[in-house]
Amino acid sequence: MKCPFIVTYSFTRICNLKCRHCYSNGGKMGEHELSPDKARDVVKQVADAGSRIIIFDGGEPLMREDIFELIRFAKSLGLTTVLGTNGTLITPSVAGKLLDAGLNHCAVSIDGSTPQTHEWLRGVEGCFEKAVNGATLIRKAGIPLQINACLHSRNQHELQDIIRLAESLKADAVQLFLYVRAGRGSQDIMPPSLSPDAFNNVESSVAIRLIGTTQQKGSRCCSAADKVCCILNDGTVYPCMLLPVSLGNVMQNALSDIWNNSPMIMKMNERKKGKFEGMELCRVWK
Repeated sequence: MKCPFIVTYSFTRICNLKCRHCYSNGGKMGEHELSPDKARDVVKQVADAGSRIIIFDGGEPLMREDIFELIRFAKSLGLTTVLGTNGTLITPSVAGKLLDAGLNHCAVSIDGSTPQTHEWLRGVEGCFEKAVNGATLIRKAGIPLQINACLHSRNQHELQDIIRLAESLKADAVQLFLYVRAGRGSQDIMPPSLSPDAFNNVESSVAIRLIGTTQQKGSRCCSAADKVCCILNDGTVYPCMLLPVSLGNVMQNALSDIWNNSPMIMKMNERKKGKFEGMELCRVWK
């Protein structure tokens, strides 16, 4: 493709949780955090490149006050806007502001069907109830809801219960990320031992997508360097959030130039035509 169809813009490292699996090392503000004006420039580059969807991610994007303006700006440029959030900061007022800004979809991360499982991974007591409440408020505001869950060895037994929770929250979809160690990913976490065939037996009224395997219901993965890319808070471009290979920086070169001229993009797509896809591709390039 001449441009990534989906761009995840992890525009801040600031976060109120302490997740064991965080790929972006979320926490305090990074020294290279872009100003609101420069963040707007990144959003414009995404639109200028011809991309269709922008996912605002973090850290926790709701910890930056300019998130609502960035969503509104992206929407004005014709982009479909998605927010990836831990859900703990969503209040009725925040949900209303997101709706007014024109947010198209909201993905709330819930990594277990119980407080114990979710909070072990997320590192802060009480965040499960807040995430569930945040997801409820998003749905009540009329914003389409997706539940994201990182599936690993310590929560894989709750797979069906996580899906049932998503159904009870009236989510439209559940997106399961099969754990791949990146960022500050803890050695206490291992990928799930479920075989890809195990997901064929999962029945649900919501759409289910798997990220990190080549066998899934619906679209195939991996789309890194093909249809998706990730831009970090300092402007660095990665093929995706789990492949920490720098392709360039949008503060130095336009996203469209990086995408069309990166030797790494060409190499990765050549490998994907062969035997390396999905989680195997992540292992190759780490």
